[in-house]
Amino acid sequence: MTTREIRPDTPSDHARSIAAVIGGNSFDALNLVVGDIAFRGGPPFHAAQADQLFLTTAALLMTAVLLGDMLVRQRRAWARVGFEGVLLAVVYLSTVVILAF
Repeated sequence: MTTREIRPDTPSDHARSIAAVIGGNSFDALNLVVGDIAFRGGPPFHAAQADQLFLTTAALLMTAVLLGDMLVRQRRAWARVGFEGVLLAVVYLSTVVILAF
């Protein structure tokens, strides 16, 4: 399989895209703080079931992949898909398959 040159995006477009994802995840973390204050049954992570903790871990892993993309910019890709796109798809599909069975 041959690799193709990726068209370099402007830094501001890339930064805005990543900021939107990170900002959305930060908002979710803020919701967790509000939930922790409002939940009277103890810490929410102690009340969470295994599948909920698994989904939280998958979301953290996907966020780490995006952060890695910010640190490592690729010049080449396979079929115009970078490593972060492949890793995100693998993590997402693995999470769906594991939860389904």
